[in-house]
Amino acid sequence: MGYDTVLYEVDGHVATITMNRPEVANAQNSALLDDLDAAFDAADADDDVRVVILAGAGKHFSSGHDLKSLVGGEPDAWRAMRETAEGKLRHEQVMYFDRCVKIRDFRKPTIAAVQGSCVAAGLMLACMCDLIVAADDAVFQNPVLRMTGAAVELLVEPCRAGEPRRSRRRADGAHARARRSGGARPATDGADREGLAEPDGRSDGPAPVVEVPLHGPPMDEQHRDGAERARAAQAEGLDEGGLRRARGRSAAAVSSRPLEGVRVIDVGTRISAPFCAGLLGELGAEVIKVEQPGEGDFMRTIGPFVDGYSLFWAVEGRGRKGVTCDLRTSEGQDLFRRLAATADVVCENFRPGTMEAWHVGPGDLDPRLVMVRISVFGQDGPYSARPGLAHAAVAALYERDVKGTGTGAVVDAPLYGAVLRILEWTIAGYDRLGIVRNREGNRLANSAPLDNYPTADGKYVCIVAGSDANFRRLCDAMEQPDLFEDPRFRDLAHRAEHGDEINGIVADWTSSRTAAEVEAACVAHDVPVGTAYSAADIVTDAHMAARGDLVTVDDSVVGPMKQQAPFPRLDGRPPAPPTSAPRLGEHNEEIWCGLVGLSPDELAALRDKGVV
Repeated sequence: MGYDTVLYEVDGHVATITMNRPEVANAQNSALLDDLDAAFDAADADDDVRVVILAGAGKHFSSGHDLKSLVGGEPDAWRAMRETAEGKLRHEQVMYFDRCVKIRDFRKPTIAAVQGSCVAAGLMLACMCDLIVAADDAVFQNPVLRMTGAAVELLVEPCRAGEPRRSRRRADGAHARARRSGGARPATDGADREGLAEPDGRSDGPAPVVEVPLHGPPMDEQHRDGAERARAAQAEGLDEGGLRRARGRSAAAVSSRPLEGVRVIDVGTRISAPFCAGLLGELGAEVIKVEQPGEGDFMRTIGPFVDGYSLFWAVEGRGRKGVTCDLRTSEGQDLFRRLAATADVVCENFRPGTMEAWHVGPGDLDPRLVMVRISVFGQDGPYSARPGLAHAAVAALYERDVKGTGTGAVVDAPLYGAVLRILEWTIAGYDRLGIVRNREGNRLANSAPLDNYPTADGKYVCIVAGSDANFRRLCDAMEQPDLFEDPRFRDLAHRAEHGDEINGIVADWTSSRTAAEVEAACVAHDVPVGTAYSAADIVTDAHMAARGDLVTVDDSVVGPMKQQAPFPRLDGRPPAPPTSAPRLGEHNEEIWCGLVGLSPDELAALRDKGVV
């Protein structure tokens, strides 16, 4: 069945009702409350449903009342009802109290699956359920507590139309709780900020100080009954898997794309960071591309073109929104920090230290951000400051664990699919221009100089100098500055057209020097360069040793040996050496008996049968 503001799903004996206004953190308006009412009626009428989970879509359970709807967005009938004091009480009873009591007294066990903010009216709904399952990021707040009182607090003093409001109570517990929440009553403007004052700034007068148990309402007989119903839920059809589903619903909305609701900022350039962000976007994330005003990403200038439009950019820039922001200015930096405050992930691939120099590094941004930093040589070590062009970042987010649906997924990833996706403009070029790309070797037809160049000592060095800035530096490194003024090489398009010539000139230069000499000259002039390493080069490299990129594994069969360290690092911590590869059946007893619970005899019998 369909509703405008909630999702209603039944899985076996468990019905899940999900408040579905994630764009406003599931703030409650009359439409949402009406849909909740109808959804609970549907769950009540379905004899197959034995347990109901109440959840919120997106990052938050519910941020409380939708204040906009309370000051002009609610139906005419509700506005008319609120014109009198008696009508206000009736409105509170029908809109909130009666509906809360309906959930509290629901004849089937109810579970609130809470993540993110659970505030005010959201807290009311959650507390009416028999059980609350809270995610790690769940935050329970009640402005009533911060205000040290309220005109109406349904959890403590439910009012009914025609009944006088109770007199103020000043119990010792109330004073203690007031001190814990700040101790002093804020002024009216504070009440307005909390959404508790009238729209014109007036309040109803002094709000009563009430005794509010910090862990929910008193455990009266009805609540004891509710707790018993919750404990009986497993017998009524809610097994451990159902509890995991409840916990999972508290993490995010149900979605076919696991990163729905995640926001990613792509502040990188060229390939690696934008490619990483694009992959996240293809998993459902919202991607915002930040580009330099007037110039845009360098990928926009890479051919082939259709009427001046880069097919390379058409493919690699897809699936994202675009903004411009000059991070070299303080204003642009402030804008970026504010944008980052709304995001979950930032992808960048600048030279290490660049983001810090712009005051938008990890230390300048919200610590909850995941920051994907892609560079050639890592963020530290003796080579970290070198420029270069990197190619890969893989982010795997498990829908079951991160979004918490409690359900796995079939990941269909054939090997050819990975290769197909990195063909850049190959398919688009054939589709629009009839170009059939052939093997190009180490070079690129649309960029030069770029190649693996031979050296005098029999090695190869990779030099990438396609951009004007890098080419000028390379000319200086080769002590041939006049090359930059040569009409054949004056810009990327002309250098690509004369690629054989310029690559030949660079090859002549490298062939007369050792790899170490070529690398030293390029590094001195900030030219991206790297020597093609053999295994012998890798195990003796000072940079890799400084970073701990190789570790010694104490292999249970052949003893200690050097191996590649686990990759990537998390939070800059060097990875611990992995354990040895197990011998065949080495951990049978530990797993089958210690974890699964077989007896030694059962294990032996299975071994005799060839089962283990």
